Amino acid sequence: MMLDAASDGECGRVLIVDDEVFIARAVGCILSHSRGAQVEVACDGDQALAIADTLRPHLVLMDVRMPGLPPLELCRRLRQMPGLGATAIYLLTGVLPEDEEVGQLLEVVRGIISKPPDPGEVTAALDEAMRASGVAEPVGAADAGRPR
Repeated sequence: MMLDAASDGECGRVLIVDDEVFIARAVGCILSHSRGAQVEVACDGDQALAIADTLRPHLVLMDVRMPGLPPLELCRRLRQMPGLGATAIYLLTGVLPEDEEVGQLLEVVRGIISKPPDPGEVTAALDEAMRASGVAEPVGAADAGRPR
């Protein structure tokens, strides 16, 4: 599922991996409307890998609990894909279980965004991912904080 936004500059590419469609769409709308991001949504890890292969996301937001491929394995496979080794990966989760796999996950992700997500936190994650990828000024970031 793709959420579209037109933009003149380079826009961020975001992959949201979450089986909660409402949350994924809400986050996608935040990023597409505020930053002009190209957003794709996957409901499980296998679908995420297929989308990531063509999307080449700057940012991946993924739930900890989803069907199919475990999140740690998804992170490993994303990191092995050509051009995705440095992609920013954040956990998007309502509950962070305390187990060994979560400890390992925290070593390979850039951060955690709690559900329900704060729009400022989500856009900041994209802005940071874009800067890290070499895009000096993410689309829409210059307008952040300006009165409307």
